[in-house]
Amino acid sequence: MFDSTLCSRPLEFSTLINFGELKLLNKIVIGLLFAAVFSVTGIFFSKRWKRRLIKPGTIISVLCFSITLLMIFSIIVFQGLLLPTDTGIADAIVILGRGEPFRQERVNVAAKLWQAKKAPLIFVSGRGDAIEIIKLIEKAGIPTKIVDGEHCSLTTKENAVFTSNILNSQVNKKILLITDPPHMWRSLFLFREQGFQVIPQTSTLPVSLDSEQRAFLALKESFLLLDYFSFKNKHQMVNSKGNNTVSKLLQLAQKYSKHSK
Repeated sequence: MFDSTLCSRPLEFSTLINFGELKLLNKIVIGLLFAAVFSVTGIFFSKRWKRRLIKPGTIISVLCFSITLLMIFSIIVFQGLLLPTDTGIADAIVILGRGEPFRQERVNVAAKLWQAKKAPLIFVSGRGDAIEIIKLIEKAGIPTKIVDGEHCSLTTKENAVFTSNILNSQVNKKILLITDPPHMWRSLFLFREQGFQVIPQTSTLPVSLDSEQRAFLALKESFLLLDYFSFKNKHQMVNSKGNNTVSKLLQLAQKYSKHSK
């Protein structure tokens, strides 16, 4: 595993799923979404509303229509709908970290893929997760010699960049990418940016997540995906010590890749 002593950058709040502190906000958002649906119904089917609320009604209609589109978009993101499918053979299985509740199911998916001989290597990416996931992979009876990983990346963007730098000299960049459905679409685009041919392999969400946590996850990933499309050419890796730290880590990752080839 790429285990640099410089990978001690602190985890920031934005990289964590802090469900507990967002439950109230989540309830407000859900309430507004339901209100939007009822407002759309009233505007389009009530003549009295159309007569009395001409300009305000137009504004509300546009707002509600936008919210409705966001709801549809969020459902597609949350369920991982319309993802490309491929049953072919890949060069590596890549597992992304997401926190302790998500680990075991990802390992289960990876184990099934490896046992089916879908890829000869397993690579794990993510600060705070890679080491623990590799331990679970070993417990599943998978040989340690075919498992590698890095525990430096703090964001999905960094997952893709670090994975690319380490696997660049080892595989031809066709990968089976494992993460949960809400996270998959954004991960797919970010890994494609690094030249990977990505075959999505979704893992189910933990049963421990309640409805509010799932709704928050859907909204979070929807907004992050929209942000990706809006600022695609402006995205940079952000970390607490600046991009110089990331650049140095990537240089070390490249050296590690050449050494482990």
